[in-house]
Amino acid sequence: MKYLNILSLFAAGSAFASSCHPNYECCNNCQVIETDDEGRWGSLNGEWCFIDESKCGDLLNNCKFEQYGYKCCSHCDVYLTDEMGQWGVENNYWCGIPESCNVSGPTNNAPTENFFDNELYISPRYVEEIESSMPDMSDELKAKAKNVMNVSSAVWLAWEGAPDEVEGHLKAAGSKTITFILYMIPTRDCNSLASAGGASDLKKYQGIVDKIANTISKYPDVKVAMVIEPDTLGNLITGSTEACKNVHTLHKNALSYAANVFGNMSNVSAYLDAAHGKWLGWAADKTAAVIKEILDNAPNANIRGFSTNVSNYQSIEKEYAYHEALNAELEKLGITGKKFIVDTGRSGVDVTEEFDVNQTWCNFVYAGLGEPSRGSPDLEKMPLLDAYMWLKPPGEADGSDVGSRADPVCGREDSFPGSPDAGSWFSEYFISMLEKSPFYGETSTTPSEPTETVTPSEPTGTSSAPTVNFFDNELYISPRYVEDSFPGSPDAGSWFSEYFISMLEKSPFYGETSTTPSEPTETVTPSEPTGTSSAPTVNFFDNELYVNPRYAQEIKSSMQDMSKKLQAKANNVMNVSSAVWLAWEGAPNEVEGHLKAAGSKTITFILYMIPTRD
Repeated sequence: MKYLNILSLFAAGSAFASSCHPNYECCNNCQVIETDDEGRWGSLNGEWCFIDESKCGDLLNNCKFEQYGYKCCSHCDVYLTDEMGQWGVENNYWCGIPESCNVSGPTNNAPTENFFDNELYISPRYVEEIESSMPDMSDELKAKAKNVMNVSSAVWLAWEGAPDEVEGHLKAAGSKTITFILYMIPTRDCNSLASAGGASDLKKYQGIVDKIANTISKYPDVKVAMVIEPDTLGNLITGSTEACKNVHTLHKNALSYAANVFGNMSNVSAYLDAAHGKWLGWAADKTAAVIKEILDNAPNANIRGFSTNVSNYQSIEKEYAYHEALNAELEKLGITGKKFIVDTGRSGVDVTEEFDVNQTWCNFVYAGLGEPSRGSPDLEKMPLLDAYMWLKPPGEADGSDVGSRADPVCGREDSFPGSPDAGSWFSEYFISMLEKSPFYGETSTTPSEPTETVTPSEPTGTSSAPTVNFFDNELYISPRYVEDSFPGSPDAGSWFSEYFISMLEKSPFYGETSTTPSEPTETVTPSEPTGTSSAPTVNFFDNELYVNPRYAQEIKSSMQDMSKKLQAKANNVMNVSSAVWLAWEGAPNEVEGHLKAAGSKTITFILYMIPTRD
């Protein structure tokens, strides 16, 4: 048999006599990889080892699941857990996970340092979103907004294609700490409609977790903080609707799986979300008990701790009181040494009195931007706290009261009106929170005006060319440019909502019928190259064209400023293919995500990185 040949090859370089085998060490667990005439074989530190029958014999020879009419699995991959034990799938049939899979006990590869003490990654998408709101701001607000662009915010993994975006962010992050939020649990947010969605089932969810983990493992120098499934634990404690009750077991198993994977990676600090103090502060004991149940079902879940206040508005002081209460209850259950991170993105104003009226979680109108993200903010007063962190990027909507995912909470009087769907940029709401924020206004990141005009020095030698940079001087503004250039533009490449709407109004197209391209009769396949040339000979634009999702998002961000007629035209424009510009240092890292999304469609890139361009 093939594995016998493999074993004989290892034997030549292995001389580890043991009580189990004359040439191989005893395994430190009972997980069987191969079986031959000599016995059962496993793996130890990348080498073959021999299963210790004195330790594992009874476990391997007896399958407790046979009493229920099932065989034991030949592997240790857990699909779900119930009162009878852990279950897997083999040949499309249920099988029980052997007790031998857990004999060795948990492993611990999790980091012990606080990753938030490292330099934090700035999400380029969030910077672009803020820039798109600049035209609607006063000069004072623009200065504050530029400071906000330097605040780290989390990257949400909340849609089916999100795992494909992970690698681009990891490449851009380098050695910085990047925070991801995993938000793909099946039937997520079971108590509301605005954020409904997630993976279709547990198996799909596990595949998403594995894909993300495999990608992260390829970038060991990047420090990753992984926040696991906001609101799910809260709904496990208080979710009383049938929609929530029906998925309690599913959600516990999903949380266990994610915690088990991310909680055992050397470059990932995993934080299980624990809602917020206003939600669960009264039930710290119940919360701790459910956490223990989840972690007991995940032997390798060496999570760093817990996140709180995600997408909410509670004060740091109140949240830390919740941290202390929850930590005390966890310690009673033997769960010690855990840390916390708190979302401070929208807690810059004390809204206790206003929030207590309705506890409106959707685009709360009284909120203001809070403390910037940073690690170890106050070790003396708050030793449990790893970081202030903008987990929900302020300005990205919580949900809408119209459309297919309409939620009535988003239509309350104390919810900011006119919101797009959850996750979309809500410019007016961002500006409102920026105006209310007590932070970001003191030190502007905008270069200060020069104190005096720069006068070129006298040339020396025979050259009459100036030796100073004339562009350091005050620059002349052409009156013609002012007259026929649309006013209020942001920097090149940023979304200019008013200009888009103006062009849409003037366009003779897109108003009568949709511009959705008809399906091609067949996909254009490049012909075989002739000679030595590998260039295609067909017109790739005869193929179905890729629609850039970023451009569609930019158009969506302008919808609230349009009439119904213009919105209909804009919806048609969203189906028009546009090029993807590669025009900044991190752009090459985004190419792969677009290529995966394009599939067999034709995608157009514009390379715009030549030195001293334009």
